[in-house]
Amino acid sequence: MTDTERLPYAGMAVRYRFRLSALHRLFAVAVVVLYGIGDTATTALVLASGGVESAAIATAAIDQVGLIGLVGLKLLALSFAAVAWLFLGHVGERLRIDATPFQVGLLAILVVRGAWLTLWNLTVLAELHGIGVTAPVPYPGVVA
Repeated sequence: MTDTERLPYAGMAVRYRFRLSALHRLFAVAVVVLYGIGDTATTALVLASGGVESAAIATAAIDQVGLIGLVGLKLLALSFAAVAWLFLGHVGERLRIDATPFQVGLLAILVVRGAWLTLWNLTVLAELHGIGVTAPVPYPGVVA
Protein backbone atom coordinates (compact mmCIF):
# COMPACT_ATOMS: atom_id res chain seq x y z
CA MET A 1 0.00 0.00 0.00
CA THR A 2 1.18 3.47 -0.71
CA ASP A 3 -0.32 5.14 2.38
CA THR A 4 0.81 2.63 4.97
CA GLU A 5 3.99 0.95 5.93
CA ARG A 6 4.19 -2.21 8.03
CA LEU A 7 6.67 -2.24 10.86
CA PRO A 8 7.41 -5.22 13.10
CA TYR A 9 6.59 -4.54 16.75
CA ALA A 10 8.88 -6.57 18.98
CA GLY A 11 8.00 -9.74 17.06
CA MET A 12 4.53 -9.84 18.65
CA ALA A 13 2.22 -8.14 16.18
CA VAL A 14 2.19 -5.78 13.27
CA ARG A 15 2.02 -2.08 14.01
CA TYR A 16 0.91 0.40 11.41
CA ARG A 17 2.39 3.82 10.81
CA PHE A 18 0.33 6.07 8.60
CA ARG A 19 1.94 8.62 6.35
CA LEU A 20 -0.04 11.56 5.05
CA SER A 21 -0.25 11.89 1.29
CA ALA A 22 -0.38 15.37 -0.23
CA LEU A 23 -4.17 15.12 -0.52
CA HIS A 24 -4.50 14.10 3.13
CA ARG A 25 -2.26 16.99 4.20
CA LEU A 26 -4.29 19.48 2.16
CA PHE A 27 -7.57 18.36 3.69
CA ALA A 28 -6.11 18.06 7.20
CA VAL A 29 -4.83 21.64 7.07
CA ALA A 30 -8.19 22.82 5.72
CA VAL A 31 -9.98 21.04 8.60
CA VAL A 32 -7.77 22.72 11.19
CA VAL A 33 -8.05 26.14 9.53
CA LEU A 34 -11.79 26.11 8.82
CA TYR A 35 -13.28 23.89 11.52
CA GLY A 36 -10.74 24.34 14.29
CA ILE A 37 -9.60 27.94 13.95
CA GLY A 38 -12.19 29.59 11.68
CA ASP A 39 -15.28 28.45 13.54
CA THR A 40 -13.75 29.00 16.97
CA ALA A 41 -12.42 32.48 16.16
CA THR A 42 -15.63 33.66 14.53
CA THR A 43 -17.69 32.24 17.40
CA ALA A 44 -15.52 34.20 19.83
CA LEU A 45 -16.10 37.35 17.79
CA VAL A 46 -19.86 36.75 17.75
CA LEU A 47 -19.89 36.25 21.52
CA ALA A 48 -17.77 39.39 22.04
CA SER A 49 -20.26 41.32 19.89
CA GLY A 50 -23.22 40.30 22.01
CA GLY A 51 -24.31 37.21 20.11
CA VAL A 52 -25.03 33.81 21.62
CA GLU A 53 -23.87 30.27 20.91
CA SER A 54 -26.70 28.09 19.59
CA ALA A 55 -25.22 24.67 20.39
CA ALA A 56 -26.33 23.58 23.87
CA ILE A 57 -23.13 21.69 24.72
CA ALA A 58 -20.95 24.59 23.57
CA THR A 59 -23.09 27.03 25.53
CA ALA A 60 -22.68 24.92 28.66
CA ALA A 61 -18.91 24.72 28.18
CA ILE A 62 -18.65 28.47 27.60
CA ASP A 63 -20.83 29.19 30.66
CA GLN A 64 -18.66 26.96 32.84
CA VAL A 65 -15.12 27.92 31.80
CA GLY A 66 -15.39 30.60 29.12
CA LEU A 67 -13.90 30.35 25.66
CA ILE A 68 -11.45 27.73 26.90
CA GLY A 69 -14.45 25.39 27.04
CA LEU A 70 -15.17 26.02 23.36
CA VAL A 71 -11.53 25.44 22.48
CA GLY A 72 -11.60 22.23 24.50
CA LEU A 73 -14.67 21.01 22.61
CA LYS A 74 -13.00 21.77 19.29
CA LEU A 75 -9.85 19.91 20.35
CA LEU A 76 -12.00 16.98 21.42
CA ALA A 77 -13.82 16.97 18.06
CA LEU A 78 -10.54 17.18 16.13
CA SER A 79 -9.06 14.38 18.26
CA PHE A 80 -12.10 12.22 17.55
CA ALA A 81 -11.70 12.94 13.82
CA ALA A 82 -8.02 11.95 13.98
CA VAL A 83 -8.88 8.67 15.70
CA ALA A 84 -11.60 7.98 13.13
CA TRP A 85 -9.12 8.74 10.32
CA LEU A 86 -6.59 6.31 11.81
CA PHE A 87 -9.32 3.70 12.33
CA LEU A 88 -10.38 3.96 8.67
CA GLY A 89 -6.76 3.42 7.61
CA HIS A 90 -6.42 0.42 9.89
CA VAL A 91 -9.66 -1.13 8.65
CA GLY A 92 -8.59 -0.53 5.06
CA GLU A 93 -5.29 -2.27 5.72
CA ARG A 94 -7.00 -5.22 7.40
CA LEU A 95 -9.47 -5.57 4.51
CA ARG A 96 -6.67 -5.01 2.00
CA ILE A 97 -8.43 -2.08 0.36
CA ASP A 98 -7.32 1.48 -0.21
CA ALA A 99 -8.88 3.55 2.58
CA THR A 100 -7.83 6.88 1.06
CA PRO A 101 -11.28 7.74 -0.36
CA PHE A 102 -12.90 7.09 3.01
CA GLN A 103 -10.25 9.02 4.92
CA VAL A 104 -10.39 11.98 2.54
CA GLY A 105 -14.21 11.82 2.63
CA LEU A 106 -14.15 12.15 6.42
CA LEU A 107 -11.85 15.16 6.15
CA ALA A 108 -13.97 16.66 3.36
CA ILE A 109 -17.07 16.48 5.56
CA LEU A 110 -15.24 18.40 8.28
CA VAL A 111 -13.92 20.95 5.77
CA VAL A 112 -17.44 21.62 4.47
CA ARG A 113 -18.81 21.78 8.02
CA GLY A 114 -16.05 24.16 9.11
CA ALA A 115 -16.55 26.42 6.09
CA TRP A 116 -20.33 26.45 6.66
CA LEU A 117 -20.02 27.27 10.37
CA THR A 118 -17.43 29.97 9.72
CA LEU A 119 -19.58 31.54 7.01
CA TRP A 120 -22.65 31.34 9.28
CA ASN A 121 -20.76 33.05 12.11
CA LEU A 122 -19.58 35.77 9.73
CA THR A 123 -23.17 36.44 8.62
CA VAL A 124 -24.29 36.61 12.27
CA LEU A 125 -21.40 38.97 12.99
CA ALA A 126 -22.39 41.16 10.05
CA GLU A 127 -26.00 41.29 11.29
CA LEU A 128 -24.86 42.17 14.81
CA HIS A 129 -22.90 45.10 13.38
CA GLY A 130 -25.76 46.29 11.18
CA ILE A 131 -24.26 45.17 7.89
CA GLY A 132 -26.89 43.66 5.61
CA VAL A 133 -26.15 40.25 4.17
CA THR A 134 -27.18 39.89 0.54
CA ALA A 135 -27.18 36.07 0.40
CA PRO A 136 -28.37 34.52 3.66
CA VAL A 137 -26.61 31.37 4.74
CA PRO A 138 -28.89 28.49 5.85
CA TYR A 139 -28.79 27.82 9.57
CA PRO A 140 -26.19 25.05 10.12
CA GLY A 141 -27.97 23.38 13.04
CA VAL A 142 -26.64 22.99 16.51
CA VAL A 143 -23.79 20.50 16.06
CA ALA A 144 -20.58 21.98 17.51
